[in-house]
Amino acid sequence: MKLFHFDQEEAQIMTQYNSNFKMTKLLAKTGDVHISCLYIDDGDYVGEHEATVPQLFLVVQGEGVVRGNEKSEMRIKAGEAAYWKAGELHAARSERGMMAIVIEGLDINPELFMKQIVHAS
Repeated sequence: MKLFHFDQEEAQIMTQYNSNFKMTKLLAKTGDVHISCLYIDDGDYVGEHEATVPQLFLVVQGEGVVRGNEKSEMRIKAGEAAYWKAGELHAARSERGMMAIVIEGLDINPELFMKQIVHAS
């Protein structure tokens, strides 16, 4: 067995798309699937950009706000996930800190395994 670090100390600061957060790559260049761990500290944000492939944003710690093409912001917390289709503009931010695992790939379909959150209007 081997052990590996993927904590914030190993993460790189990301500024692409006018962003300010930290990211550790977990899996890349393996077919079309990419997996990363994002650390969005107090006041940090992932700037708006287009998803090149379907993307699943799984919050594992903390809470924040996400948005997609419709521009309306939705609160998200640990145990919840946001899904963006290829071509969809999206962004994320947090006031209190949030850690998320991001899975990107052509065949991602969370509806096969996860229950959708329905917000009351």
